[in-house]
Amino acid sequence: MPDLDTAREAPEKLVFDALDDTRAGMLWVPASGQHPQPMTHHLERSDGELWFIVNRQSDLVAAVGEGADARFTLVTKAQDVHISFTGALMQVDNPERLRNLWSPVSAAFFEGEAPTESDAILLRMTLREAALWASPSNPVVFGINVLRANAGGSAEDLGFHTVIQIAA
Repeated sequence: MPDLDTAREAPEKLVFDALDDTRAGMLWVPASGQHPQPMTHHLERSDGELWFIVNRQSDLVAAVGEGADARFTLVTKAQDVHISFTGALMQVDNPERLRNLWSPVSAAFFEGEAPTESDAILLRMTLREAALWASPSNPVVFGINVLRANAGGSAEDLGFHTVIQIAA
């Protein structure tokens, strides 16, 4: 459960911690008209970047072209943090980074091929902005807070929302 005080005082930390702790989210290029696609992300925290391994023949790569404005959303496992990111998405042909990010899961999507022998390419999303919503993950605590709010108390403990600029 995120501490709502921490969410209010250090939202960027909560955003990056959620990216570290969550395996995948939904990635899309709004201008393409395509639906969001589930993607595993690899966080480069110090640079404010997300890296994705994708098939270079995919519709997503075609939509990115030479670069595109993109969106990425994620929900933590506890469903207590929801984040929507904006940023620039680019194709990156970097065999060394691809090898470093490659895993047995990646290989399974490319029929067990080695990273440099597959149709894999990297997409790099440079994060620009994050819209964050945080709430108590404990349903009992949330229920008590709902009762308090309905009894004339504050809705402040039901959750927190902010939009932050990502400083790389």
